[in-house]
Amino acid sequence: FLVTLPKAYVLMFQLRAFSLESWPQYIVAAVSALAAMPLGDKIASHVDQQSFREFILAILFFGALLMSTHGTGVISVLAIATLAGCFFLGVIAWKCKRACSR
Repeated sequence: FLVTLPKAYVLMFQLRAFSLESWPQYIVAAVSALAAMPLGDKIASHVDQQSFREFILAILFFGALLMSTHGTGVISVLAIATLAGCFFLGVIAWKCKRACSR
């Protein structure tokens, strides 16, 4: 939270990027930032850590893929859809194989 305040100051006053019409987005961002840490701490003990790491890795991978295919139009959408489908089918197959071997 303390890191966010200087960033908000720079965004709103130094860069003059503040827009009164965007107040709903500002409220949602502030409430989400304030709620994220306590909620994350509460649910952390109920989440399988290995699955969480795999989920974060998938988010990072597809984020990088989106950034690398930016501006290619339909090719970007097709590449993401194809890789996402293959990735999730692979994850499902791997989870099923791991569950059956127990």
